[in-house]
Amino acid sequence: MTKKIISTLIACIFTMSIYILPSASAITLGELRSGSETSTDKTKVPAEEAKVKPEEKTPKPEVKEGKEDKKYINPRLVCLLSVILPGGGHFYMNNDAKGLSFCLATGAGYTITGLFMIKTMLADRGSVAYKNYLLLTGFFFFITLIIHFVGIIEAYSDADELNKKNLFNDGNLYPTDVIKE
Repeated sequence: MTKKIISTLIACIFTMSIYILPSASAITLGELRSGSETSTDKTKVPAEEAKVKPEEKTPKPEVKEGKEDKKYINPRLVCLLSVILPGGGHFYMNNDAKGLSFCLATGAGYTITGLFMIKTMLADRGSVAYKNYLLLTGFFFFITLIIHFVGIIEAYSDADELNKKNLFNDGNLYPTDVIKE
């Protein structure tokens, strides 16, 4: 009984050190960037509006641009959600296709691993079937862990990419304006 408790405790410590601690201590782009917003030139006029005479301009309703327009996604939270539920970080970022694929792939992998684990427990120790089921259990668990880790890393990189786009380019895909004359 004490061997089971010790092995469970070691497995929990290993899981914490692999999954939760790196995602909790990761440095994000928002922390690297200074707290003050960079001033953007709001008086810049697009090229089409520059050619129109002042009499012909129609007043447009002003849209308040600020931090509320830019959604900052915390990569640590995305990692933690992906650890708890495979694909959870992708669901949080509204990328449902990726989230569903990672969720289904890891769910199927963990289910197959569990089925082979049950077959291993029901087989006679020392038999060929026991050894085969044990090998298949380890193989499917290893493959499923790889898929789970890829999902966590993919969620973090997607959140980081969205933050780069929103924080450093002000949400524009092409930050430079081309003026035609």
